[in-house]
Amino acid sequence: MRRVIVGVVAAVLLCASGAVAGPLTLTGKDRWAVLASRQAPDEAIDMARRFGREIPGVRVARSANGWLAVIAGPIAGPLDQAKRQLGDSWRLPNDLYLSRGDAYLETIWTAPPVPILARAKLDGLTPVSLQRGDLTVVLDSVPGQGSDRIPTAAVRIAGATAITARIDENASEQIHSAAKLVTLDRSSPRPQVVFSYFWGGAHCCTVTKILSQAADGRWRSIDAPTLDGDGFAFEDLDGDGAAEMIGVDNSFLYAFDSYAGSFAPDMIHRLDNGVLRDVTTDPRFRDHLRSDLRWMERRAGENPELWRSNGFLAGWVAAKARLGEHEEAWSRMLGSYDRASDFGPQECVTGEPVAKCPAESLRRIPFPIALRDHLVKAGYLAPAVSLPIGAAGAAAAGPLPFNDAKAAFNRLSDAERFDLQMQMIAAGAWPAVSTDQFSQRLYDAIQTFQRANQLAPTGMILGDDWSALRSRAAPVLQRWGLRALNHPVAGAPLWTPEGLGLVRRYTDSGVVLQRQDGSLRISYDFYPTLSLPAAYGAVVGAVRPPATVNYKVLRNDFFVVSSGQGELGSYARFHAFRGGILGFNVTWAPSEGVYGDRLSTLMSDLFRAASLGLNRAPPTPAPIIMAAKPPPAAPVAPPPPRKGPSSGSGFFVTGDGHLITNAHVVDGCGSLAVSLGEAREIPARVVAKDQANDLALVKAEMKPASFASVRGGIRLGEQVAAFGFPLTGLLTTGGNFTLGNVTALAGLKDDSRMLQVSAPVQPGNSGGPLLDETGAVVGVVVAKLDAVKLAAAIDDIPQNVNFAIKSGVASAFADAQGIQLERPQADAPALRPADLADRAKSFTGFVLCRP
Repeated sequence: MRRVIVGVVAAVLLCASGAVAGPLTLTGKDRWAVLASRQAPDEAIDMARRFGREIPGVRVARSANGWLAVIAGPIAGPLDQAKRQLGDSWRLPNDLYLSRGDAYLETIWTAPPVPILARAKLDGLTPVSLQRGDLTVVLDSVPGQGSDRIPTAAVRIAGATAITARIDENASEQIHSAAKLVTLDRSSPRPQVVFSYFWGGAHCCTVTKILSQAADGRWRSIDAPTLDGDGFAFEDLDGDGAAEMIGVDNSFLYAFDSYAGSFAPDMIHRLDNGVLRDVTTDPRFRDHLRSDLRWMERRAGENPELWRSNGFLAGWVAAKARLGEHEEAWSRMLGSYDRASDFGPQECVTGEPVAKCPAESLRRIPFPIALRDHLVKAGYLAPAVSLPIGAAGAAAAGPLPFNDAKAAFNRLSDAERFDLQMQMIAAGAWPAVSTDQFSQRLYDAIQTFQRANQLAPTGMILGDDWSALRSRAAPVLQRWGLRALNHPVAGAPLWTPEGLGLVRRYTDSGVVLQRQDGSLRISYDFYPTLSLPAAYGAVVGAVRPPATVNYKVLRNDFFVVSSGQGELGSYARFHAFRGGILGFNVTWAPSEGVYGDRLSTLMSDLFRAASLGLNRAPPTPAPIIMAAKPPPAAPVAPPPPRKGPSSGSGFFVTGDGHLITNAHVVDGCGSLAVSLGEAREIPARVVAKDQANDLALVKAEMKPASFASVRGGIRLGEQVAAFGFPLTGLLTTGGNFTLGNVTALAGLKDDSRMLQVSAPVQPGNSGGPLLDETGAVVGVVVAKLDAVKLAAAIDDIPQNVNFAIKSGVASAFADAQGIQLERPQADAPALRPADLADRAKSFTGFVLCRP
């Protein structure tokens, strides 16, 4: 929750009350208390208004240097005495100081009189009282259950008790109650008694009752909303002589972020004729709402990371909505909110109440959907207001049930259905040829893609999810540059990746296309006298150990055989054609931009369509928009070409030897080995890779004694540690441990898959774990800023700008491979750095790659 800096005063405060006339330069021992200095008039006045709610004599003075000082007083005595007069509280600015006012030229704004006429505070069992004229308020407590005490307030007029109130909520042994005398209702013959009780706890709450005398002389107790923290502030916002009650909308606290990360818009209440009303949207108070919004935006100006905080964005969008500016705010929120946040309301996919929902059926509602619903429910938006839900991409607030996703798929045209699946193939999210049927397998694949890309896992590509899908597929499709190649004899087309620089050679059976480095070979052949069963048997028989057949199928009109060894792969598809067979064979080795498994699947998809007489083409790549002036040299240094053995780091995630590392650590490896502790160079193999997110799953032939737990929801500023094996041959072989903080919740150009951290990393740290204070993994170290290149571009040297892939992305990747990552205990204690280093060392391996 946001904290407004106001001086809460504990006793009679300053020598003067209200505005102070006369010159600004003081003489003798009198001094101004300088509460703040600002350059912008609206900012200075906003701060002065808040201080002026409880400190008399607050004004804004223009200084000779052009700055605006928020000052109070004058007061006499040294600084310590001045602070006690102002309210010896943490709410006072730490840099408060005293000034004679020699540099102050004029007063540009003066706070109205403090609305609090008198006050008393009870901290203990001894009764306290306040008095004004013939009105006395006595604060006391009475016994409750056990050792609890219940706070009470008795109002006496000329010694006779007029009304007694008690607050029973959350009674405690420790009583912290207060009474303030404030004019809230002009119809009442006396000021109102605001009786409040703070029940204690980390953040909550203050219960408030208003004791008010009606025009007929009778007293009554009026319940005010229970608020977080210190309760209501008071200010005469419209200048009619009665103060309004200013609180915050508690519904935003904990709703979308932690308590400290939650921002709640102001709410305004007014007491009229004994009735307390919410008057927040009254046009008379629009200036206050604008001031509240300016305060939020100033906080974000001081800390730009707030623009990626869901707790801030929720309160900010609500504040904008109150001023009719929700569309502008909503658009900005959609472009910056934290898709990986663990905070927010949940729902049960089975339809049961959340409290009774099995854990496996609980699902976090996507932030835009949850925020839209919250704003409507809380009255910030009318139900009829239509707002896009952005990357969540669904029309409903939850994941689509399979049958609903299937219905949405069936509403697509044939071209859209095939485009969806081919884009998924190119993005590495769908390993099968496309069909016009929606299956459970496709539903699951779409959800896996959505989770890996921080989208709501609805199970169907809807709305803005199309943009995310096309953006993932576009670089691959552009690199391939697929073109139709007609067989020289049969004439049928085969789509081939001309963008990969293939050399064409004609043969007796057709044509061969091959990259000069041998990483890709495609043969397109027509055998007029060969049968499908004979050819199928020959292809399967040609797969010799250690290669294995991954997939094979023989039908009356076609066959497919997929085989491989590690990252070497082969794919053959042949169809019956004119009494013989026509088809292609693709073989590949690891090489940048080839993606042989995806390429062969897409080629097979298009070849199948042609055999069925469907006039289909590959999807058109989404354009990659470049700025008119490209940015300075790419700051993240790409891995150098692999010329000899190289190394990186990885961390074990199962007791069976699975570990996660970066894809670039294991690219182009002829052999792979992992070392952990005394176990040296244990053979390992790559199980799966996600080039788009630079992740790889490796299986080592060992069972580690320890493996990592993985946690999501890292927060800005959290302390983190990196462990790995950087600069092999130069630094220690025992591993390197560094400490730092999370400095940003996104990577370069707001890449939401990344974290920016200050923990130093070096080449060789890639693939290693980023840990929180408990030893749980919160990211996968991936890159550092190339300081030399960036220095040449901006004439400055960046310091400790390093990046890690968020654990949520890694978890989705592992889940897609059938690996369930261990979750940390909710109450795991923070570890000392030395213990944290031992923990990291126990499951972090040295990864050695030989060409």
